[in-house]
Amino acid sequence: MILPTAPGLIVPFAGPTCVGKTTFLEILCRTLNAKLLLSNTTRQRRDTDLEGEYTYGTHDQFQEAHASGLVCWHAQVRDDTYWTLNETVTQALQSNTGHRRLYVGALVLVDEGIDKLYAYAHKNGVEDRVKPVYLWSNNYTALFSWMEKRRYSPDKIDLNLKLAREWNALAAEYSTPPLHIINADRSLEEVEAEVVEYVLGFFLPPQ
Repeated sequence: MILPTAPGLIVPFAGPTCVGKTTFLEILCRTLNAKLLLSNTTRQRRDTDLEGEYTYGTHDQFQEAHASGLVCWHAQVRDDTYWTLNETVTQALQSNTGHRRLYVGALVLVDEGIDKLYAYAHKNGVEDRVKPVYLWSNNYTALFSWMEKRRYSPDKIDLNLKLAREWNALAAEYSTPPLHIINADRSLEEVEAEVVEYVLGFFLPPQ
């Protein structure tokens, strides 16, 4: 689908580990010609990472970029750092290449990632072009099962489930930035339909 001409829109996805963030990024890239919002991480590449989702750097590279004021948002998860550069966000929000470009990405922490991305857009007067989504799941048994399939260590699983509960509680109280919560404890088809409908709502004229 070719989306109407307009400035770029960023739809960042947050949610518990193994809730399906990467799955829906892939779906939007395939169905709506979305482009991944490039982020950076110090962790090793995973088989589930999408092409163009991350560049893989070092802690020294992050510290240098952060000290130079080049980082839009960053988050520390266990021993790994994730970050996105101001330049990447600016290019996405200003993008207008003949049709409206949709950018999607996975943010690690609701309170650090989405807040900082939204604050950067607000500072530049384009906060209306950031529409965050939280994929909510309290099916911790299913999340546990997916983490086991990925061969996470017991300690890593325990930490991720603890964070899932904390993030779910935080998401339920969000007001700024506006956070669209989607119940991920349904079939893939049902969740996909809601995700696509939500995103398309920012592109298509009211009926």
